[in-house]
Amino acid sequence: MSYEAVRLVVEKMERDGLVEPRNDYGQRGRGRPKQFWSLTVRGEHLFPKRYDGLSDALLRGLQKGTLNGQRDLLENLVSEKTRMLSEDSRGSSRESQLRAVQKIYSEDDDFITVEKDEDGLRVIEHNCPYLNVAIAHPEICAVTTNVMSNLLGSRVVRTEKFQAGAGRCVFAVLDEPAPVGFHPEP
Repeated sequence: MSYEAVRLVVEKMERDGLVEPRNDYGQRGRGRPKQFWSLTVRGEHLFPKRYDGLSDALLRGLQKGTLNGQRDLLENLVSEKTRMLSEDSRGSSRESQLRAVQKIYSEDDDFITVEKDEDGLRVIEHNCPYLNVAIAHPEICAVTTNVMSNLLGSRVVRTEKFQAGAGRCVFAVLDEPAPVGFHPEP
């Protein structure tokens, strides 16, 4: 598509309340400066959701009859997801760990990227497959940070959140060992 065609599509999406401009512009150089856009909550429906996988994991945990509350349920989800992704990541190199993290929601997930800059390693989630659940129950997001911490062996914290209007979730991989056990997000 030409620049003009993309501009017209983005303008229409903004008028329809599906996207909104973000304030973090790209580096200036030759040509037009880069501008970033984020989906609004209304625009989220345009991207695939995976409520079926979350529901399946919840029901399996309940079927086992071992869950005594929300924390047990979340710990169970973390253990199951970590186990599945650990088996799937061949080798223990940082690259294989990061490939496993990028599959946290689904195989070949185009909406998870990894960036490394002067501040360190960041995992960026551009589409939350559980956004409606996460808005109503933000504690479910601790599953993602705990699984990432387990897979990477480093503490992971969320620095940007869809729920706060950031248009994405950003997870910083800290230069600290992963905490032992399940840890809710602050």
